[in-house]
Amino acid sequence: MDKDTFTLLSNKEVIAVNQDKFGIEGEKVKKIADLEGRRCLLPPLESSSGNLCILKDMIGTNVAYGTVQFNTTVPEEFYSVIIDEVICDEACLYVGSRTLGDVSAGKAAAWLKIFTII
Repeated sequence: MDKDTFTLLSNKEVIAVNQDKFGIEGEKVKKIADLEGRRCLLPPLESSSGNLCILKDMIGTNVAYGTVQFNTTVPEEFYSVIIDEVICDEACLYVGSRTLGDVSAGKAAAWLKIFTII
């Protein structure tokens, strides 16, 4: 590999746009018109809170973005998630008979771990 190629591939600013500090590539989480947003996701840290997450429904569709709160009391198969943005108001919550449209941004919801991408 020549020096120019190495310099380009090892540029920390370029790498920071594409991946997080663990080397995990960013995942496209939103597309608006011709602009795409990318968010780098960290592996779960069970002893802390504040991990960004994507909430999915039972068929795998992204329905909301949120922040997992680990230091809360919820059933073992759930995460407590602070909802940051709802994508699909009609998505059913897994507890009760409400939908995501009933949850305001900044409020907590219990979400099944198997349908949460951290």
